[in-house]
Amino acid sequence: MSINRQNLLSHLIRLPLSICAIAVALFSAQAIAAVHGPVQGEPATGTSMQPAAIDDMKAHQAMSTTDDGDFDFAVNMRKHHQMALTMSRAQLENGKDASMRDFASKIIAAQKAEIAVLDQWIAAHHKATAK
Repeated sequence: MSINRQNLLSHLIRLPLSICAIAVALFSAQAIAAVHGPVQGEPATGTSMQPAAIDDMKAHQAMSTTDDGDFDFAVNMRKHHQMALTMSRAQLENGKDASMRDFASKIIAAQKAEIAVLDQWIAAHHKATAK
């Protein structure tokens, strides 16, 4: 099996993206557990994290990969930012601690601005399909 330069570069780009996806998934699970208690399978009764918010976060965790590392970064970073919005909105709905609610509000403002930048870049560099 020979690996040409393009395939090698593609694999070298995908490896950090895969590591990033794992880190995001672990961070998300830890953040949810820290704020709302451990999540095992479906949310437990009484969990302040709404099932719809958890489902939304799970849907955003799938990594998009193409042969364009820049595009993959932008699309996957947007998913990461969307997960931050979902978690922050859940905190505003259910959180009691004023400092955490304030922090969630700041995250929402920052992530919305960054999503707008990513959306512009993605629109200008749109890929027809992702693998």
